[in-house]
Amino acid sequence: MCDSCLEQTFSLALRDESHYPPRCCSDETAMLLVDDYIEYLPGSLVWDYQKKEMEYSVHNKLVHALYLGH
Repeated sequence: MCDSCLEQTFSLALRDESHYPPRCCSDETAMLLVDDYIEYLPGSLVWDYQKKEMEYSVHNKLVHALYLGH
């Protein structure tokens, strides 16, 4: 995946939770982990993504607890 596609993939996951976690376009089962691509992404994108990742994680846990009673 080229750098611009990689950046676009992580940016899209920031804006739209349905694109989280980011996945490779050639293999939809392969999740992309930001830690594996830090050197290829702008620092501000990495920072924003890591914050959003925590938000999504908390959000998903709350939804799971509320709707499934766990």
